Amino acid sequence: MKSNTQSNMEIKSSDILEFVKFNTGSKRWNFKLQEVVKDDKMTKSQYETNIAVIIQYFTGLRMNEVAQLSREQLIKLSKKQAIRVSLSKTKYKKERRIDIRPKNNRSSKALHRRLIQLIKEWLQFDKAHLVTAKNMNHRTDVKIKKKNGKEYDTSYLTYISNFICKVNKILKAFVEYKSDKDEDILPPHIERLTTHGLRNNFIVATYRNKNNDLVATKRIMHHSDLSTTAQHIDKYLADIDIVEM
Repeated sequence: MKSNTQSNMEIKSSDILEFVKFNTGSKRWNFKLQEVVKDDKMTKSQYETNIAVIIQYFTGLRMNEVAQLSREQLIKLSKKQAIRVSLSKTKYKKERRIDIRPKNNRSSKALHRRLIQLIKEWLQFDKAHLVTAKNMNHRTDVKIKKKNGKEYDTSYLTYISNFICKVNKILKAFVEYKSDKDEDILPPHIERLTTHGLRNNFIVATYRNKNNDLVATKRIMHHSDLSTTAQHIDKYLADIDIVEM
C-alpha cells in the first residue's frame, strides 16, 4: 500500500510567526536598502502585509479578497467575531463566512493572538480598507473600464495587484534570508513561498481535516468545479515523497 508522509508537511503556524518576526522589529526587510534592517517602528505597509498573510494562512482566501477587507470587518476579527467576505472569482455574488479559530496548539494560538494585536494597532490608522492608501470613495484617479456591460475600476485592480506583488517579494526575501542563515524554516518540499502557496496550503489542510473528502473541501473553498479542488490536491501530492507503508 502506498501512502504519503503528510504529517507536519504543510506550512505551520510557527512558520508564519517567523515570517512576522522577519517583517517586523529586528528582522524587517527594507525594499529601498534591499536588506534586513533593525528598526522597531512598524509602517502601515508592514502592518497590512503581516495582517494579510496571517488572515490568508488561517482562511485560505485569495489575497485580493483579503486586501479588500473593510475597517468594520477587521474590527469584528479583533473581537474574535465571524465575518462574511465576498468571493472574487464566482459567476454569482457569493460570500464566505470566516470565523478564525486557531488550532489547539501553542504556535497557532500565539499566531492568532498576534493577529488580534496587529489589527488593534492597525486600527489606529485612519484607513477604510486594509491595503487601500486612501478611502476609495473619495479617489480622483479612478479609471473605469467597461466589459460585458459592467464597469470596472481598473486603477483599484492595479493597486491590489501591486500589493500582492509586494507581499510575494517579502515572502521570497524571507525564504532566502532563512536559507542564507542555513535555517530550515519550511518543509523540504516547499522551495518557495507565495500568496498562492498559502491558499493552496489551506486547501490541502482542509482536505486532510475532512478525511480526504474532496467534495467537502470544494464546498468550503467555494470552488465552482470539483476539478479545481482536485488540481490543488494533486499538485500537492505530486510534490511530496511517497513512501511504502
